[in-house]
Amino acid sequence: MTTTIQPLGEYVLLSPIKQEEKTASGLYRPETAKEEKSQQAIVESVGNNDSISKGDRVLFKKFSGEEFEVEGESFIIVKNEDIIAIIK
Repeated sequence: MTTTIQPLGEYVLLSPIKQEEKTASGLYRPETAKEEKSQQAIVESVGNNDSISKGDRVLFKKFSGEEFEVEGESFIIVKNEDIIAIIK
């Protein structure tokens, strides 16, 4: 990414993780499940938040944030309070 996006205040910039077509057990996901958006993402940049940092894998609320594209890459910007957990 050549453009730098720095969230302000209580916002966090996320890069969504795409769902795999096949589950870990080898089953293929049905088309209806593929349409559902993943709630997992990688933190790209952080405003005012000491509990998460760039590179963390997080789980965020289902209908939160604003989705947008910059230079062909998809991003979501959410409030700190919309991040539910850090996945380790």
